[in-house]
Amino acid sequence: MDWTSYLIVALVGVAVGSVLTHLFSAWRDRKAAKRKASENFRAAVSEVLKDVYPFPVRWPDDIDRFLRGAFPALQAAVAQFEPFVPRRRREAFKKAWYNYRSGSGQEKEMQAYHHYMAFEDNPNYKEKFRQNVEVLLSFAK
Repeated sequence: MDWTSYLIVALVGVAVGSVLTHLFSAWRDRKAAKRKASENFRAAVSEVLKDVYPFPVRWPDDIDRFLRGAFPALQAAVAQFEPFVPRRRREAFKKAWYNYRSGSGQEKEMQAYHHYMAFEDNPNYKEKFRQNVEVLLSFAK
């Protein structure tokens, strides 16, 4: 091999090394951004719902009013975190958010927290609330 062949091999090696370094750096940065977004999401949800999640220390008499008051902060946290949810899981995340705020209602944009209220035929309302929040938070692992 003459010197031009060595030069070509060296240039190709440098180019491949540069591309691989860039790809690794981009992957590492995306992973760090997702980790930070997950931490922020979990912290926001925990702060807003601290009276009722993970343990219902002070379950409000009017849970509907409490959760409606918490909704804007939770909606902002969901909107900020959603881009970090992998595309293949985004529909499941949206469904978890919908189930949290609407239960089995028909309208996607509505808020109805009846599934977290004490009724005779709803004895496990606090557990249902905890499970729905945990499903939502499971996307931020």
